[in-house]
Amino acid sequence: MFRKKAGDAMMDLLIEWGVDHIYGMPGDSINSLILSLSKK
Repeated sequence: MFRKKAGDAMMDLLIEWGVDHIYGMPGDSINSLILSLSKK
């Protein structure tokens, strides 16, 4: 069974909360979030 990664869980919450804009600068510390965002 696969466990959900933190970036995927965070993106699911942001979508559930109705967030449609995310501001920031991609870099090494948030690459997992950027990857999850690109899947959505």
